[in-house]
Amino acid sequence: MLYCKKDDMMNTTFKTIAALLLSCSVAGAAQYWVATNGLDTNPGTQASPWLTIGHAASIANTNDTVFVTAGNYYENVTPAHSGSQGTNITFVGQGGPITCSFNLATLNNWRIIGFHFAMTNVSQTYVNGCINIRGSTNIQILDNWFDHIYSNHDTINVQTSFTAVSGAYSIVIRSNFFDHPGLAPWLTNGNWFPHNTFLGYGVTNVLFEYNKVQTAVNMIYLIGLSNVVRNNYFFDVQQSYFGTNLPHIDTVQTSGDGIGPVCGSNTYGSSYHNLIENNVTISNTTIGGSKFVIAQEPATNASIQAVSDYIIRKNVTFYIGSYIYMFDDAFNMRTYNNTFAYATVTATNSPVGTGQYCIECSTNYKGTGAIVPTNNVAINTIFYSVDGATAGTIICKGGGTTISNGPVCYDIFANNHSYLSGPSIYQTLGGDIIGQDPQFVNISGGSDLHLTGTSPGVAGSRPQTTTTASGSSTTIVPVADAGFFTDGWGMQWVNGDVVDVGTNGGVMIAGIDYSSNTLTLGSPITFNNGDGVFLDGTQDIGAYKYDPAGYSYGITLTAPLNLAYTPGTTALTASVTNPSKVRIVRFYVDGLEVANAPPAPVVSVNAVISGTNNVVQARAYALYADTNLVAMDSVTVNPPTVAPPSNLRYAQ
Repeated sequence: MLYCKKDDMMNTTFKTIAALLLSCSVAGAAQYWVATNGLDTNPGTQASPWLTIGHAASIANTNDTVFVTAGNYYENVTPAHSGSQGTNITFVGQGGPITCSFNLATLNNWRIIGFHFAMTNVSQTYVNGCINIRGSTNIQILDNWFDHIYSNHDTINVQTSFTAVSGAYSIVIRSNFFDHPGLAPWLTNGNWFPHNTFLGYGVTNVLFEYNKVQTAVNMIYLIGLSNVVRNNYFFDVQQSYFGTNLPHIDTVQTSGDGIGPVCGSNTYGSSYHNLIENNVTISNTTIGGSKFVIAQEPATNASIQAVSDYIIRKNVTFYIGSYIYMFDDAFNMRTYNNTFAYATVTATNSPVGTGQYCIECSTNYKGTGAIVPTNNVAINTIFYSVDGATAGTIICKGGGTTISNGPVCYDIFANNHSYLSGPSIYQTLGGDIIGQDPQFVNISGGSDLHLTGTSPGVAGSRPQTTTTASGSSTTIVPVADAGFFTDGWGMQWVNGDVVDVGTNGGVMIAGIDYSSNTLTLGSPITFNNGDGVFLDGTQDIGAYKYDPAGYSYGITLTAPLNLAYTPGTTALTASVTNPSKVRIVRFYVDGLEVANAPPAPVVSVNAVISGTNNVVQARAYALYADTNLVAMDSVTVNPPTVAPPSNLRYAQ
């Protein structure tokens, strides 16, 4: 059973995942079952299952799959073994079995799919998080429901190991529903616990995508190198939920407090080259919290440039209670083509008070050090009614120990679109659109923030960068600033960006040398010095380029048919509506992914299906920011055969 009904997927490498084939089709794989009517002295077969998840976790080894049937288990599980690369240990919940936690610290090559994580009472214990992934590699947390997790630890805790100088690498957290993390149903209004939905501390290559996060005390705290937060939906955080005891709530927070070799050799390390894109944040309206992105130096040793080189693009916010960006002592932050409506306001669009800013950039946030934020960029972004029409400030460039005074930050602002907003305090390169309605399709409730064809934001953007030399039939492209883009950073499921260079459309970036500002493309092109470079060919302002075809998408599973029999290898076929708005199509059998393919009007793959009453599902993951993260369709195949009655006689 899937708890995240709608989820998206962006920038995905279309690789076949051998580890995601049905375990029955992988040679040497063992299958085990756990059920509430089982016994741990049983052999763990489907007919004679084990009783506890913990017992199964003590036995399961590389390439094994454990199916846990519906029921209440309420266990804190500490597995005994790691899987191997390409042959994971997989625990699959069937029907949403309820349990408490998995401690995967220092274990590798694990997948946890389809569980309902819940707590029995406030005394429920955790081992450093509901799911603890300290010092682990190649962990996948997929399609789970985290239900009112209330703890002094994080729902998912991904950090460097306590006992070894090693980081956490290659973690995928996809299509989960984080339901009121930090709050519990037995608490009275206004009580909550400091709690991160996801804590990534000293991490590399974490992919947090297509998750729904509702009413969180805090959302994502991310410190590390080459991580991606994309296509998530954060929503429903209101001041009334917390009474006068207001938490500090940010969609994404980072600082220079990373540890371990993945973050540098100094004490506080660095957090850099992280991508935050295509996320939607709606109705996060607590005062003083609910920043979209906050970046800051550590409390000591602020002479290091510990937070830098983030890419923040194509995100959408609607009703957010405080800053959109807060870049204190941060460097080289690239923010572009975002859409922000009703920022620094309450749910009734009342300004939250003085001292609130849409973008803050200041020095000496922690009161130590003397570094000045430099080369932060905010371009091609829509600001719609931020801090009311007359109050507050859209962008503040300042420093010192207060928000608006001290040395000037050496940053770049240009080609932004402001409407029904407060005054602007910033230096601009020009190209801004002030006071004109951006003409969204439907601003009501943030339901449709795509541009209409008559919007002044259409064709109003500036290129992210330009070429600094000409080239002929070459894949090497020198540019003024390569920091706007990613080559995928070697991550599974993350492609290099697709860009237009001059008159060359749709070319993928295969590699980037950030130190020399050089792009290596996947195919050769010819270009002139000074040619513009646009991500995805987008020359419009805001998170969405204008498209008369619209952004709705869907999927229908056309083969096999419902209740069909599928002996041997079976073709799985789906028709996709508006495939240009889809990142990837994935096929599942009984909750396990068996194949994936790039989007097309018709997508077909092959899979081996065995057993009875198999659920076959096709999913299309959205390419752009959307509250509907995934479209899906499913059928049931291989119904059990019914033997004829023993006394049946043929008619003569």
